[in-house]
Amino acid sequence: MYNLVARYEYQGKQYDVFIRRSARNRKIIYHFRKGAFYITSPFFTSNKYIIDGLKKHASFLIERDSQKKKYYDGKGIYVFGEYQELKDGFVTVCGKTFLFLSLDNFYEKVKDIALPIFKMRTELYEQAMNISPYYDVKLRKKNTNYGVNSRRTHTITYNIFLVHFSLEIIDSVIVHELAHHYYFDHSSKFYNVVYNYYPNYKEVHHKLTKEIFK
Repeated sequence: MYNLVARYEYQGKQYDVFIRRSARNRKIIYHFRKGAFYITSPFFTSNKYIIDGLKKHASFLIERDSQKKKYYDGKGIYVFGEYQELKDGFVTVCGKTFLFLSLDNFYEKVKDIALPIFKMRTELYEQAMNISPYYDVKLRKKNTNYGVNSRRTHTITYNIFLVHFSLEIIDSVIVHELAHHYYFDHSSKFYNVVYNYYPNYKEVHHKLTKEIFK
């Protein structure tokens, strides 16, 4: 699990720094995505040592991220895998048009429109995977994971960020979270379930992590 530990200033702008420590990590690995630094490191590595390393990596990571295809570029936005230009500041999702004021405002308004689609897609795979009773489904803005399956509440919470991706890619996340109904880990048995119901999971998951929206 990533924890917010600091803010890092680069060229006059502040960036959140999230760190996750793991016994499996033998070295520090730096990533930059969604406007923040995500760093994995071995246990017992000090925050100061990790953050000092950003002096070497920040410029490259931010520049590389700026060259990616963005889900929102100020002129248009990806919605369910299709790039849609803003028309006089308005965007249309599933036949419903609303004023685009900011990304946070977009997520707030699109949530009620997109939630029924996520529920419907989840139910389709619940039927195929013989899962009963059906999960409660929620959409929330999250910084890290694409989805979370809560055994305690029998709820699956998807990251609202997924609305930028095609249904094919969204389905891969749905199958991943539903597979946790049977195995609450990422063992070979878990992935056997995933690949059984989503054979091209690896290819599609690559699109998700690389932010290829369609």
